[in-house]
Amino acid sequence: MRTKPAQRLLGASCCFIVALLLGSAGFARGDSLTFSPTSSTAGDGQSFSFTVTLNTTHAFYGFSLYLESSAASSFSVTGETAATSSPITDPNFIGSFPVLLTTTANSPDFGYSSTGTTDISAGTYTIGTITIAVAASVPVGTFTINTTTGITGSEYNDAEGDIFLLPEATETVSVPEPTTAALIVCILAAILPRRSKASIARPTPFSTLSVH
Repeated sequence: MRTKPAQRLLGASCCFIVALLLGSAGFARGDSLTFSPTSSTAGDGQSFSFTVTLNTTHAFYGFSLYLESSAASSFSVTGETAATSSPITDPNFIGSFPVLLTTTANSPDFGYSSTGTTDISAGTYTIGTITIAVAASVPVGTFTINTTTGITGSEYNDAEGDIFLLPEATETVSVPEPTTAALIVCILAAILPRRSKASIARPTPFSTLSVH
């Protein structure tokens, strides 16, 4: 969603305050943001993807998606693709990939805006696909990629600039132990160059020399 920073912060702040006064009613209208699948498995250096689906109870014009990770310097967004069926296909992010995710709410906006001039009817829409790469040195374990919430959280807006905060969406990521095959490849990669050098440096046996 491309709005002025001051306008976005003021609008989001008002929505957040109203939500608090009404017992978090801002997150109980039926709006939702979901990832599919909700869990993925990827080893060091590998990638995984999930589809983003937005469900709104109010007509909207744009959608802002901010991501954070439970582990610093471990996951990077390497690309995003708008769904062919999505009514909003103009990406808010105009930078370059990859984008390293942090444990704080300061990621770029990976959402989309409409290319039209009027609001889109409320409903459930598949927005697009996000691809994430696992760093080469992430320890074995389970981690999360989630949307930010609150004043600086993910939200959608209408053409008049009204902002509607969204509840958190989470992707669980399991980083497994290296497989036996992967270990063998690593061992061979370390051993073969040494064996080649040893073969080159090995002197010719005296018995194979010809005497004239």
